[in-house]
Amino acid sequence: MTRAIGIRCFAVVLVAVQVLASGCATLESALAGLEKPTARVVGANLKGMSLDGISIDFDVEVKNPYRVALPVGSLDYALASEGRQFLSGASASQGSIPARGVKTLRAPVTVRFGDLLSALQTVRPGKVIPYTADLRLGLDVPNELGGPIVVPISKEGSLPIPAPPRIDVRDVSWDEMNFTSAKGKVVLGITNLNEFEAALTKLDYALSLGGTTIAKTKVTKLPKLGAGETGEITLPISIKPMDLGLAVFNMLQGSDTSYALKGSMGVKTPFGGFDVPVDQSGTSQMSKSQMSK
Repeated sequence: MTRAIGIRCFAVVLVAVQVLASGCATLESALAGLEKPTARVVGANLKGMSLDGISIDFDVEVKNPYRVALPVGSLDYALASEGRQFLSGASASQGSIPARGVKTLRAPVTVRFGDLLSALQTVRPGKVIPYTADLRLGLDVPNELGGPIVVPISKEGSLPIPAPPRIDVRDVSWDEMNFTSAKGKVVLGITNLNEFEAALTKLDYALSLGGTTIAKTKVTKLPKLGAGETGEITLPISIKPMDLGLAVFNMLQGSDTSYALKGSMGVKTPFGGFDVPVDQSGTSQMSKSQMSK
């Protein structure tokens, strides 16, 4: 009798194990047939460019096919160029993806050009480099739906490393000069050192000759320069030497005079705009086309 009961118990346990195994197989089969969450980069927008760095906003569209909301566990990123990584990090927590819904997450990334140039030592300012962004989206999927998952995402793009324009003082000349009035011009040579277009938008400057500020103004009519192109800017000068003193008047009539040009220049590129500090100084040979006393 005891042996018969034992055999029956063993049979019941065996059947239970088979049922459980069948149930697990059925669950795995069901999970395998479920649509999985997906993610893709729908935007990589450059903004906030300066000579120090630039920001990229990666917009990641996430689709949730489940009937429950999916909390975002993580959104990590790594940027590389030609196989060499130059930046990695993680974005802040961004809530949940609604049930059977779509949500766009934003991963803001700041690229510091100093760090980039250190990592990519063959790259110089003025270049546009290709990059690959590898993002990893972590979603807290419930255990009954398979548990947490990581969705890999990849995006390729281009990244500028801006170089400031080169400024040369080419000429300082006077068309008219006497003790009550002096009119002339300063000619600047501007070279775009980038391999992309640069439109000059403004120039705020103070011009000093012989240590005395003789002009302080703003210019907005400036050239648009193609890659590697050089242009000219003419700055008109109109002063009253008698307001500056006899020493300045005598200096203006000399052949060589020290100059200083300080201020800022606005530059607009296809990737965004930035301001460039202007600080040029040296000695220029004065030229005079007409003198009157």
